[in-house]
Amino acid sequence: MMILDFSSSIAIEDMLQLVQSIVPMVTRLNEITGIGTDNSQSQIGIIQYGIQVVTSVRIGEQTTYQEVVDAVNMNIDYRFDLGTNTRTDLALLEGLQQLFNSGRVGRKKAIIICTDGATFPGQYSQTTKLYAQYASDVYKIPIIVHKLPNLFLGTPEGSTSSAQMEEEIYFLSNMTTSRVYRPTDFSQVTNILTKTLEDIFFRTDSNRQLGVTDCVIPPTGCVCGNDGYEFVSDNCYRCDPPRPAGCFKIHYGSYSWEYAELICQSEGAHLASWNDDNCLDDIKSYIGSKGYVDNQYFWTCASDPAYFFSCDPTCLGYVPGPVEVGSSSSAFSSSDDSSSSDDSSSSGCNTDSSSSSSDSSSEESDGCGPFCYTLKYDAASLLTSPQRKKCSYAKMFICQRECL
Repeated sequence: MMILDFSSSIAIEDMLQLVQSIVPMVTRLNEITGIGTDNSQSQIGIIQYGIQVVTSVRIGEQTTYQEVVDAVNMNIDYRFDLGTNTRTDLALLEGLQQLFNSGRVGRKKAIIICTDGATFPGQYSQTTKLYAQYASDVYKIPIIVHKLPNLFLGTPEGSTSSAQMEEEIYFLSNMTTSRVYRPTDFSQVTNILTKTLEDIFFRTDSNRQLGVTDCVIPPTGCVCGNDGYEFVSDNCYRCDPPRPAGCFKIHYGSYSWEYAELICQSEGAHLASWNDDNCLDDIKSYIGSKGYVDNQYFWTCASDPAYFFSCDPTCLGYVPGPVEVGSSSSAFSSSDDSSSSDDSSSSGCNTDSSSSSSDSSSEESDGCGPFCYTLKYDAASLLTSPQRKKCSYAKMFICQRECL
């Protein structure tokens, strides 16, 4: 959903450049995913606001690229002044209502707001912040803010101050600076709107940028097939030679580590591994996006969280696992073992059940290995981290496959 500030504080020549940026952005969206009703396609709505709110493109009504372009050309006029007030609260409420009433069920949603000032009159600013909080905390909809240039912001001629604007941006973006774009001139708006789309669909740094899309077809051209594998990351590779392996699938069921790996292999995959921190962060984000309400453990092919893997022999750090705790190899040691009685004894056993490792959960082995590594999702903190578990325990596992 695009929400465009059409209040009178924006000069007519600047408004023209803002309006001229819309079709190129719609065209880029069509290039990336297509605009339509298929599962792999996107839909878009456009709202203009000032003292009142006007819908120019309604999600669910204009469902093809040409229909959206025609509606933009017919309904959006740069000379259309919507008044001196900047009722961002009303526009945000309307955008949220349309996303839920007209948007497709189960589809990820996002809002892009382009505005040159804080909500005005200022008495409605708190309502804007409240709707922004609802969008983030309740509806899980990220808001991307384009702070448009405003020479009058913070001056006696302006209606709001720079501090008011920054405070509102803080709430709208959910305190995420990468969701805020700051063109210094209206001539930059077209390029920055296009960049926003590319960030939404293609950016894969540890912040995962916006969390808006699962990137069905990333810029690498990775295709994952139609058997349940999802594209998760273009940071993940198989090794020697490097091959993109960004396709992942979660399996459910209590299987041993060894049997889980066999299931993955039957699908042309391995239990998940990670070649660097960026890949690991993407896998963590993938787990977190599933909305689990309870703690979960997922088998991976790690034998040690410091990138020693037992599934793919082409990768650096490959070890033939699973690994017996107490091995003399430092590659198999872990801080998780520091409080157990895994001393230099050749057996690697800890026969005293009261002397378990630092993880006190009941699933952790209090006897001999072998041990394997899970990724544990903590539902309370929403964090995912590697954790050692006995190889007979886990209720889910993650398979990883090369791009097709």
